[in-house]
Amino acid sequence: MLQVNIHEAKTQLSMLVEKVAHGESFIIAKAGKPMAKVIPFAQSQKQAKRVGFLSGQIEIPDDFDQMGQDEVATMFGGHTLAVSDLPGIHKDPFDRMLLAQAIVDGMKLITADERVAQYPAPVVFVSNKNFQT
Repeated sequence: MLQVNIHEAKTQLSMLVEKVAHGESFIIAKAGKPMAKVIPFAQSQKQAKRVGFLSGQIEIPDDFDQMGQDEVATMFGGHTLAVSDLPGIHKDPFDRMLLAQAIVDGMKLITADERVAQYPAPVVFVSNKNFQT
């Protein structure tokens, strides 16, 4: 890669910029020590994804978040609907699904998670202290 000193970069700036415009890069040095790398602008900037770039080109129904709800409920025996009825004590979706299964299927859920134990569900809380060796 081409390396030029600061004085040379100042005196030949137009020629160096033209090289960069054609895809070449170069280093500007001060007393032989690299100080800056000049690269083509197109390579240094990734185009950011635009939010809303399909605006006006597609339509999302108002009930989009409800679509297929009955089919999902049928596939999972109502567990998913039971999840939506749970209070927001714990946000972990896996734990919430386990709670819903315990409620719907009449099973007990054994947990060492204090937040899960706060639910009005058939939960058996087992302290982590019982598992220490």
